[in-house]
Amino acid sequence: MVSTMLPNPNDARDQAVKRLRKTLSLMVNAGLQPLGGEVVRAGLVDSRAATINSLQARLNTVQAELRQEIDRAQATVVEQALALSAAQLPNLMPAASRLAPLLEAADRPAARDIFTFNGRLLPCWRESDLGLYDDWLTHPRNYPMYYALFRQLSAERPRLRLLEIGVRTGYLGTAFARAVSVPAYYVGLDPNLYMADGLEYAAATYRLLRDQLPTFNYALWEGYSWRRSAQVSLEHCGPYDVVHIDGDHSLAGKLVDLDLARRLLAPDGLVLVDDFKHHAPVADAIRRALRLGWYQRCDYIDTMRGLAVLVP
Repeated sequence: MVSTMLPNPNDARDQAVKRLRKTLSLMVNAGLQPLGGEVVRAGLVDSRAATINSLQARLNTVQAELRQEIDRAQATVVEQALALSAAQLPNLMPAASRLAPLLEAADRPAARDIFTFNGRLLPCWRESDLGLYDDWLTHPRNYPMYYALFRQLSAERPRLRLLEIGVRTGYLGTAFARAVSVPAYYVGLDPNLYMADGLEYAAATYRLLRDQLPTFNYALWEGYSWRRSAQVSLEHCGPYDVVHIDGDHSLAGKLVDLDLARRLLAPDGLVLVDDFKHHAPVADAIRRALRLGWYQRCDYIDTMRGLAVLVP
């Protein structure tokens, strides 16, 4: 749980929202509503227009302040997490997720089969990725496992909405589209930086899949998850049943994504964090998020690089 000694990062946001509401109330009380009727007949357009312009300027100012307050509130949350000492962090011994047995499912397709459609490799498949680091692209405990996981989750829900932070060329979204049997909506955010034209490959792949799979739809956003403009776009597409975090692997970057994910998640949703055993900052960020009460539990699936399953 969050210590009562820590400041509440939502206070600044609440105060900013109150100021915005007060300004909107002033605009209504100034007579904006009857502008199209009695004001015109009374010949008061010029004087009311001056009032409207003045109030609009004030509204613009308050909206800008609101955006700044929200940015500062998120920065405060991340700063609190970064300020925790090692002694304050909980031990992290995640239990096996109830989804862990999916690793042993015998009917999972091979990775190359997931990315082959109508006899042809999909645009997301990049031969150059086969030589990067290790066999992450073809390993049976990577995308075939995600395929089995999404298939299981779709059997439990009437629809499935997935947000992925860190798209690359669309590998995970392809496994999602191929596995899900209910109405499925995928949203991906990526700066299009770590893989040249990665979002273009993803878009080409998802267009093909959408044309052939009537239950699948998607949206792709180019940007960084820490930008407020990107967060607003993601909010409009949510909430999400699953958020998959595989973006910025720095400690601060992971904390930003963990904080964002909990705010975008549906009440019974799950947050999946890749690279749990592959990058040390991932486990560190999760420990800090648990200490501050962002999530109540961390489960684990022993995939190729380790997958943390966070429950709010």
